[in-house]
Amino acid sequence: MTLQPRRKVAHYRGMASLETTKQARSVRVRSLIAGVVAIAASVAATSPWAAMDADTMALSVTDPATAPSRFSSPALTLRGTWPDDCLPRVDQATLNGDELSIHIRTATLHCVQQQTSYELTFYPTLQNGSRPSSDTAWNAYIFLARGDAAEVLAGFNLIAPTAATTRRLSIPENGFWWSSRPDQTGGVLAGGGIGLELQGKRLAISLLGFDSTGKATWFFGSGALDQDISEIPLIRLSNANGSGSENSAAAAMPVSTSIESGPVLYLEFLGPIETRAWLVRPASSSGDALVVRAFNLRRPMFDAGAPGSAWRGRWVFVDSGKTAQTIDLQALGTDDADSFRISESDSSNALGCRFSGNGSAAQISGCTLTKENEIIANFDRIGLDRLSGFTPAGDPVQLLRVAN
Repeated sequence: MTLQPRRKVAHYRGMASLETTKQARSVRVRSLIAGVVAIAASVAATSPWAAMDADTMALSVTDPATAPSRFSSPALTLRGTWPDDCLPRVDQATLNGDELSIHIRTATLHCVQQQTSYELTFYPTLQNGSRPSSDTAWNAYIFLARGDAAEVLAGFNLIAPTAATTRRLSIPENGFWWSSRPDQTGGVLAGGGIGLELQGKRLAISLLGFDSTGKATWFFGSGALDQDISEIPLIRLSNANGSGSENSAAAAMPVSTSIESGPVLYLEFLGPIETRAWLVRPASSSGDALVVRAFNLRRPMFDAGAPGSAWRGRWVFVDSGKTAQTIDLQALGTDDADSFRISESDSSNALGCRFSGNGSAAQISGCTLTKENEIIANFDRIGLDRLSGFTPAGDPVQLLRVAN
């Protein structure tokens, strides 16, 4: 049985800044973007800490084919190569829903500085009688205490609790994603968002946000999409010569660009236009401590027309047998204040959707495709370009937008 791929857990400081000379202005924008993505991958791969990150603490489900039951958690394995022979031990591990806390401790006396392999298998305790989640990834926080010192958050990880064949996965849509309202889905990254491009199983991300001084800044990165989880080391681009104000031509077109390592972005896609996100960075320039910031992102609707107008157009309905049918949904109407209906000109096929929430917090909670008033499919994962769900018999289906 294939184990879950190892993911990096510990992230350390200490990545040297690189510098690249700006290319000629005639270079195509897409070539520049491809170059940035390639540089991001190169920076992550050539970091002097890259090998330590990958090998020091790798967390995985021991047997991903075994789904967590109502009252028990599957065994977890923490393995790697420690920098000395004072190996870590697991003092405590608790699982509350999809949040996993692992507390490890090492000795500090009479330790011989030598690379030492270790492997720890343990079972998390279910906290407050909670049922372990098998549909969403577990966000694992690893706390490290050295000797009698206070523990610090030294690692973060996302792990899928079961194999891909037992989970319903979500494929993200390309486009612009904005940080969700805090009263809507939890954490918010004020004034921040990402541009996302998925090609095959590779994600390219541009993160828009602000630095510690409040200055707008961009981060770029690329990473693999594994099931519906991605780990993306980010780099920051800035004006290397430091000349010119933000509104000057010198700032807009720098002579050279400084490339610096940035935080690591973890993503778990809950649907085609919704994701949970975590930014992980060192707490300071020294020590083991990390800072983790959790927030949510959604791909917003820019169409300011009547409710449901964003879903007008030509679609292809694909059933479990891979049979495709083209549907042209154009006639827009409403059944009540909390729903809309789009149908073909002859009303043979219609898509009806329901809202949850009010005002700007309103979201599509579900859609139903009917043919001559007979239910063909119910969709519970709603995107702007892709809807997925099931037939009344339980077979998976999709509704895919056809570009005009």
